[in-house]
Amino acid sequence: MKKLIYILAAIAVLSCKESENKTLEKEIDTSIATDATIEITPVLTDSISVRALDYGNGSYWYAGSKGSYGSIDAATGSPTRGVIKLNEDDDVEFRSIATTANYTYILTAGNPALIYKIAHKDGAVEHVYTEVEERVFYDSV
Repeated sequence: MKKLIYILAAIAVLSCKESENKTLEKEIDTSIATDATIEITPVLTDSISVRALDYGNGSYWYAGSKGSYGSIDAATGSPTRGVIKLNEDDDVEFRSIATTANYTYILTAGNPALIYKIAHKDGAVEHVYTEVEERVFYDSV
C-alpha cells in the first residue's frame, strides 16, 4: 500500500506543468530596468534610535530614544530638533507618532505612558496624557 501511495505522489509531481503565472513572471523580470540609480543625501546625523516616523504638514516627523523628536522640512531639508525628559535623570523612549493638520502627537513606550502634543505653527510642546499602571505598554497610536 505504501508503494502505491509513493507511486501516485511521484506521478502527481511529475505531471505538473509550468503555470501561466510563471511564464508571466519571466516576462516581467526581463522588462525591469537595470540602469536605475539611487542617490542618498544625509539630512540629519544623530546618535538616537528613531522608532517612529510620519509625514504631515509638509514635514517628516520622527521620535525615538533619549526623548528625542523633531521634523525635517520636505521642501528645504532643514531639521528641527527637540528633547523631552521625564525628569533630570530619566529619559523617555518614544515608540509611536501621529500627525494631524495642526499637531504631531508622540507616545512613549513603557510605564508611565505619556502622550505629548507638538504644535506645528510654533513648536510648542504640551503634555496631554499620562497613564500609570503596572502592565501599561503602548506600542502604537
